[in-house]
Amino acid sequence: AMERKKGWRIDLSFNAIASQSPETAEILKNIDTPVKIWALYRKGDEDAPLAELLDRYAAANPLISWEQTDPALNPALLNRFTTDSVTPGSDSLIVWCEKTGRFRVLGPEDYVSIGMDTETGEYTYTGWTYERSLTGAISYVTKERIPRAVILQGHGEMDEQTLASFATLMKENQYEIAYSDLTDSSYVPDPDDLLIFFSPLRD
Repeated sequence: AMERKKGWRIDLSFNAIASQSPETAEILKNIDTPVKIWALYRKGDEDAPLAELLDRYAAANPLISWEQTDPALNPALLNRFTTDSVTPGSDSLIVWCEKTGRFRVLGPEDYVSIGMDTETGEYTYTGWTYERSLTGAISYVTKERIPRAVILQGHGEMDEQTLASFATLMKENQYEIAYSDLTDSSYVPDPDDLLIFFSPLRD
């Protein structure tokens, strides 16, 4: 009970998987609206390091709360946060802010840490990291306005498939991603958007 309330336990694991960075502490300190997190795990299949980290988030700010729920026993919750592109499932988290109405679903694929092998030039799996994705999700759902990055098309630029990894990186850093074609006369750039040209081949 004291651990859940105060988060006093020290994480001395080699990769500090259940720790919080100073950056996360600063973000959590400034959260001023309630955030609810559901951990979709069956009883007995819990992820202990992730549960410990969630306790630390709840201890850092009383506006952040979480609970474990069995997805098989709570289909209404899954339906509530299911969209055309997102379907919550077992071993995932749902991070939700009622004030903004935004939510983010995190699955095991969001916790994989990727690094580049300098010898081969290829990206490789290097371990697990919960904090980056979880802090990013909390920041995303609580922001008043999500900055939008518009990747422009129509001049032979790199396409959506080629830029999938870049788009994922931007989303992890709380940007909304859109693709727009400047040859479309109906498109009018928003002054608040970040416009990106990726290797145009034509004027």
